[in-house]
Amino acid sequence: MTLRTFPSVLCLVFALLAPAGVAMAQVPPSVRVSLGERGASEATAQVGEPVELVVQIVGTSEAPQHRLNLPRGLQLLDSDRRISFGVSDIVHGRRVERQLPSVSFVYTIAGERAGRFRIPETTIEVSGRTLSIPPTTLDVVEPETPEGFSLEILPERTRVFIGEPVRLLVRWTLAMSPERPRFSGELASEGLRLLTPEDDRWHRDAERTYRLELFDGPGFAALRRIESPDAESAFVLDVERLLVADEPGRHRLGTLTVRFRSQEIGAGQTPLSSVADAVALEVMPLPERGRPDSFYGLVGEVSVSAAADRDSVGAGEPVRLRLTIEAGEPASRITPPDLTIDERFTSAFKVPENGWALDSATPRSRTYAIALRPRDERVTEIPGVRLAYFDPRAGEYRVAEAEAIPLRVRRVREVTARDGVGVSLADADRSPLIDSEGGVRANFTGPELLVNESPDPLERLPALAWLLVIGGPPLLLVGAAAARYSRSPSREAVRRRATALGRARASMKRRAGAEGVAEAIRVFVGMRFGVEPASVTESDCRRLIAAAIPGAEGRSLGAEVGGMLAACEAQRYTGSAPATAAEPPSPKQAEELLRSIDTLTSRRGGEL
Repeated sequence: MTLRTFPSVLCLVFALLAPAGVAMAQVPPSVRVSLGERGASEATAQVGEPVELVVQIVGTSEAPQHRLNLPRGLQLLDSDRRISFGVSDIVHGRRVERQLPSVSFVYTIAGERAGRFRIPETTIEVSGRTLSIPPTTLDVVEPETPEGFSLEILPERTRVFIGEPVRLLVRWTLAMSPERPRFSGELASEGLRLLTPEDDRWHRDAERTYRLELFDGPGFAALRRIESPDAESAFVLDVERLLVADEPGRHRLGTLTVRFRSQEIGAGQTPLSSVADAVALEVMPLPERGRPDSFYGLVGEVSVSAAADRDSVGAGEPVRLRLTIEAGEPASRITPPDLTIDERFTSAFKVPENGWALDSATPRSRTYAIALRPRDERVTEIPGVRLAYFDPRAGEYRVAEAEAIPLRVRRVREVTARDGVGVSLADADRSPLIDSEGGVRANFTGPELLVNESPDPLERLPALAWLLVIGGPPLLLVGAAAARYSRSPSREAVRRRATALGRARASMKRRAGAEGVAEAIRVFVGMRFGVEPASVTESDCRRLIAAAIPGAEGRSLGAEVGGMLAACEAQRYTGSAPATAAEPPSPKQAEELLRSIDTLTSRRGGEL
């Protein structure tokens, strides 16, 4: 054997030994079962409390659908299938599994009544093997209501009009520190809308804020200290919403339940709950009597103010009018009045048909702008803008009016073709022409001007110029096509997706801690999937990643990224990770997860 043939022989030996090494590294599939948060074979839950049952097949990424056999009294709320691909290394010709592949069947169950329920043993066929799934036991109990805990639904008013925004406070009084609180129930019945306040003033004075699973999805609750009637201070957890009624009649708020546990009661093993009594809400229709023609449905306390960008213009010149409408939350219901139907404006100004443009917005107001053009110099002011609304306190329709704005309009003479008819030329310059030096305005005399001196372009045009004339247009077309291709949306999208992961890493290097991780997640998701990074939310992460990576794997990765972003946001609002929220991830964890998503989406062509 020569030195030239030695590498070939060595490769052949490794090729023969590699399958044996892989076979030796393979692990037979096994089963793991966990019930509840502690991951044991037994768990305790309240009536109606959701509990997760996870059946995990370890050692394979392929398994048939598992069927769960639930006894009577247990209800299946949801089910999911999650696949985790293994991570392996080649060491000395052998594949060493650093993380085994697995298939997880996740079931969300709940007890319909109190009792002890045994989920029987089942089997599943995987890779020619029959695997036994051991039984589990769920104890469903009636929840205890400990002393010192109370849950209340406190609307600002219980008698309201259609379209009237009402502050709604859900207050949970705490006797001791709760663990893993979870709200459930339908707070608003049909015909009522719950809105999250845009203004965060309601929780600015809180000692801490927590991100919890609330009655309308994940949200923030404010922890406050209040003085109780017995002169002792107590802690309350407040959640504030805006309530808007769309249908008249009697409505019902509640019933609402919060389930929790406490280390001070049963060492955290006893299920506890607080239940809020339902509250009746009477919704009255808006009266027909006295309703202005210009009323479009704005209800509440309203004020308007206006300002112009100048106080003197020429007739026909634009003056920019800004109108600010204060109406409280939610400000999204504010609409400016239509000036094209107001004779005070149409008779004195040219009003654009496209109307107002949004200039700025706050949680409680909107500012709009419009360009008005005075018709002539007789205009002396911009009339006060009027806005009709319904005042629920007074129970009547009213009109808010801004103050009129003084305006001085100058007369502008309009030049027409008539001005050019009959003009006398008596005063025109009739001086004789004289010779002058060459130039643009030169005047030459003499017989030599009769000689034809027109140049022959074919004689005076050099060869290089002809080359440019003939070959220039094709070169310009090719260059334009190349530039257009390089700037096409598809190429821009390719470049954006290719640099998403690098930009995310740069964000984590530029900013430390949870803030840097949150920015990196938004930058990666925004650039990878073609959305604005600053507007990326937890639900966007779940939706975009699940759409780009089909199947359970995409949903699992999307949920993990969304959870990371939620944990970072929780720390951002509280200053430290609250006990009820997930711990914010480290930059290394975030980078590994984003790299996995980048690889999978690149493999699948990953853009929505």
